[in-house]
Amino acid sequence: MKLEELQHVLRAAAAITQENSLVVVGSQTILLLLDEPPAALLISREVDLYPAMHPEPLEHIGVLINRRHSEAKANP
Repeated sequence: MKLEELQHVLRAAAAITQENSLVVVGSQTILLLLDEPPAALLISREVDLYPAMHPEPLEHIGVLINRRHSEAKANP
């Protein structure tokens, strides 16, 4: 995953959860720390994140993103 892709996921997650602040954990945090991360660190296609102000368990953001995407495709 590239930084631009991570930024897209963060914008989508923020819009869906209606949260302005998200915490990214795991391997994708490297994209936010290094200007040019090694290629070996760009392999993962998943992002682990949660809303910073509401870290309590909630429906998996990925499920919400997929649902929103499916609804948009069904209702163009």
